[in-house]
Amino acid sequence: MTTSAERGHRESFDAVVIMHRSPQTDPLHGCRRRGRDVPAGGRQQRQIVTRPIPSTDEALPVVGLGSWITFNVGNDRLARDSCADVMRNFFEAGGRMIDSSPMYASSQPVIGYGLGKLGKPASLFSADKVWTSSGSRGREQIEQSRRYW
Repeated sequence: MTTSAERGHRESFDAVVIMHRSPQTDPLHGCRRRGRDVPAGGRQQRQIVTRPIPSTDEALPVVGLGSWITFNVGNDRLARDSCADVMRNFFEAGGRMIDSSPMYASSQPVIGYGLGKLGKPASLFSADKVWTSSGSRGREQIEQSRRYW
């Protein structure tokens, strides 16, 4: 039996669970989500689907981790730690690409915080958007994003 707080915490992992994990390490194992039971051990193990980057042929998973609302938690230490846990589970499940933008408020610094807690995983592939009306400010914006990560 799980409490509503535990269920809420487990639901936050919905977007990042990409492949099967064992019952001992699966944060969703045997819990209820959105009013239905998740069968214990009922998920099948699957390989992660990848596609190559055309310019380098590097294979990346087709599912990445977006950061718009979920990582916009400001300086709340508990929320930042929860975001780091989401990233840890994402990387452990084989995820690599994290997408962000300067227009996502505190998301970039929060991602940087989480990556720092995780020892800056070497498998990280970052995607960032340049959001400026002046082309000359684009390089400055890219460098600021780089400093966060």
